[in-house]
Amino acid sequence: MSEGRARRILSYGVARGIAEGLLAARGLLLAALLGPSAFGVWTLFRVAGRYLGLAELALRRGMEYEAARAVEIQRPGPQRGERQSSAVPLGRAAVAFLVRLYGTIGVAAFLASFFVADPGTVLVLRALGLTLLAERLWLFALAYMRSTGGLRRLAILEVTGAALHLLLVTILAVRWGLVGALIGFALACFANMALVRPHVPLRPAISTPLLRRMLRVGLPFGITIALALGFQTVDRLVVAAFGGTTLLGYYALALSFGAMAASGASVIRTVVFPEVYGGVGHSGGVQTTADLIEDTILPFALAYPALLGLASFAIGPTIRYFLPEYESAVWPARIMLFAGVGVGLSDLGSVGLVAVSRERVLPALAAVAFVFNLAFSVGVLQLGLGITAVAAGALLSRVGYGMAVLGVAAAASGSRQLRQVLGRSILPLAYTLALVVALQTAMPGRGGRSTLISALAYVVLLGPLFPAARREFQRRRQDA
Repeated sequence: MSEGRARRILSYGVARGIAEGLLAARGLLLAALLGPSAFGVWTLFRVAGRYLGLAELALRRGMEYEAARAVEIQRPGPQRGERQSSAVPLGRAAVAFLVRLYGTIGVAAFLASFFVADPGTVLVLRALGLTLLAERLWLFALAYMRSTGGLRRLAILEVTGAALHLLLVTILAVRWGLVGALIGFALACFANMALVRPHVPLRPAISTPLLRRMLRVGLPFGITIALALGFQTVDRLVVAAFGGTTLLGYYALALSFGAMAASGASVIRTVVFPEVYGGVGHSGGVQTTADLIEDTILPFALAYPALLGLASFAIGPTIRYFLPEYESAVWPARIMLFAGVGVGLSDLGSVGLVAVSRERVLPALAAVAFVFNLAFSVGVLQLGLGITAVAAGALLSRVGYGMAVLGVAAAASGSRQLRQVLGRSILPLAYTLALVVALQTAMPGRGGRSTLISALAYVVLLGPLFPAARREFQRRRQDA
């Protein structure tokens, strides 16, 4: 990884870490304020919003690719502002599509709320009707700024938007419970739209040719994202079906820790993908993907599991001190933290697949992961093994999918050491996870002293990874 790329990842990662921390605090506070049952309804609302996001057919992924290539961030020439303006027609065409699509869906959801009897379903439908379009346009705005290279502005807006969500959702939840949380979410979405309006092209302009260009790239991703969303959320739906919203509330808290871990990989992807897509025209897709694997993915696979393992020792004290009623979520949360590695491998690997025009294999890989996670979740709950076993299946499906994506990307890049690439990707994760399970099982004490001893033992036992880290550091110095 070049020094410049590492610096950008670090600087943007600080801001993104603050934003994710604020959103994580929102989740933890809501879990405490609402209780497991109402928190489960909140989780269903968020899952429903994600599923409705599939209707855009992964337009944002196609827009990212086309806008990054239009801007050509890596190529010298015109001023940045002039190069960014070349992406404006793409942005306006995307907005026109999103407004028509989610405006219609939002109205339909709100009207449908008057024809159902379940109070929780009524709340979810009305909240979706009010917030769906604003939230999708906010996500579009963030993707547009990532594509055109405005990382500094993007970081400020992400932190500000997360702070608004934390304040409005939790303050109104204190006053009116779940209804207040949903109202706060709607207000935060509208406020975020006001924030991004000066910085992105939100004026719609229908353009069928531009829309086709974006969907030509995005549609294969749309199928993949639908299946990936399925295997990433089917365990939640199975938990809700077997245990209701209360059990889902416990499991959702565990998933929130996994989401924080996944955000670290998202930081790296945000910095990397404009350079990768913009560099295809210079070095070719094969060489660009090979460089991505060697310079970014393998260092990520080496370092990130070790950091997550160290963070996992804080989960028990955090939940027991702040959310004692969620005690049963401690082990699932520890397991799901490591799922962030699988998410990172798949996200970064898929960038490489787009660079070599092999993204069409993604739906088949995601379908296998979906079937596995569904069957595993149903099976373990039928056996009465609980949400810890469900979390283990979710981890396996995410990591397996990530490894499969990386394997295809490595093969497409012409790598003659495919086994070595896959081994260097999975072994650090397997080792650090084994350490965490062994130490937390051997020293299950609930106090801070026991946690500190376990964490120190973990750091010492990371010794076998140090030689690989030292070789990586020396190679980076030589390249510099």
